[in-house]
Amino acid sequence: MHLRYYGWVHHLARFFTVLLAPLVLSTTLAQGVLSAPRSAKREGFTRVVLDLPPNTPYLLTYLPDGIQIRLTGMQAAPLSGTLNAADVQSWSYAADADGVTVRFKTPFPVNDQRGLKFLPLPPSEDSTQLRLVLDFSPGMLRIDPFQPQPLPVFPLNTQIVLDPGHGGSDPGAVGGVVEKEVTLQVAQMVRDHLTQAGAQVTLTRNADVDLSPIKDRDLRARAAMGKPPQQYFVSIHVNSDTAGNGAGIETWYYTPQSKTFADALQRRMIEMTAHTSRGVKRAPFVVIKEPYIPAALVEVGFASHPLDSENLRNPIHLQRIAYGIAQAIRDQYPTLPSLAPVTPPEPSIPLPTTPLETPDPSVPLDPDFEHGQM
Repeated sequence: MHLRYYGWVHHLARFFTVLLAPLVLSTTLAQGVLSAPRSAKREGFTRVVLDLPPNTPYLLTYLPDGIQIRLTGMQAAPLSGTLNAADVQSWSYAADADGVTVRFKTPFPVNDQRGLKFLPLPPSEDSTQLRLVLDFSPGMLRIDPFQPQPLPVFPLNTQIVLDPGHGGSDPGAVGGVVEKEVTLQVAQMVRDHLTQAGAQVTLTRNADVDLSPIKDRDLRARAAMGKPPQQYFVSIHVNSDTAGNGAGIETWYYTPQSKTFADALQRRMIEMTAHTSRGVKRAPFVVIKEPYIPAALVEVGFASHPLDSENLRNPIHLQRIAYGIAQAIRDQYPTLPSLAPVTPPEPSIPLPTTPLETPDPSVPLDPDFEHGQM
């Protein structure tokens, strides 16, 4: 009896082992083991690919220093590494019982508007896997159409100088765009916003010309326009670097009284474009050192970066930059009270029939009233 019982149990165990083996195997396949990310450097961006089993649940989250992707049901060793690219500093895997968290650290901010293009590719004839394609770049930017609202009206006698950098025989930075062309476009857009709100605007150049064939004289001639009765001076430029990795917007100032103005310009341009902010910096550039009024120099992008120069060829992006500059200039002035129409109340007594008294022209108006400073 004991031997027969043992034999029956042994055969039953073998039966269940064969029956359950496919279930164990299918569970292992469903979870999958995550391999190291594939990567390649492309013109202007770094492409990273994660290869996953079909229908793997994933969740992308933006972090202050990059992104993380949660992969439910996956397994992975605690791997980490670096990529031979300036756009991604490092990657790492952290696994737990429910799945794997993948992190990519970037040297620039990433969100749903800049820094990353995320493209999930479902299984196809080319691949049976789900592929998560991630393109990282500081020049990657989502540019949405917008309708600029009119600026609040400026106080009387507001006078602004706009300086489109370079021009004529001096092209400035040359890459995906030519600097002197972009700066004039942006300056003219800013001028239109300002003049529609009542400001008087002077452009240091309004065509493709030099102010002087000698560079130093050209710069000093521009800076010389920044003096009273002018009130603010903005020099508009396009950046460049030899490596071709730089992208984004930065603002420069020199004198202490120009710092607040430079901060406003940088903040407004970043708000309008959602581009990478390279910050506000100080340097003794001639065009911002020599004016006698608050002055700042804005670098609105990089001609040397393939994607950022593509942004600078987009008229919507240029309009957003220009509107941000115009907003920052308007921020320097008080908001005038709006004069809404007033409906007079119904008279409870008969109105007088005698004409109103004519003001005596020999009595001077209050100067504050005359200049709209109420």
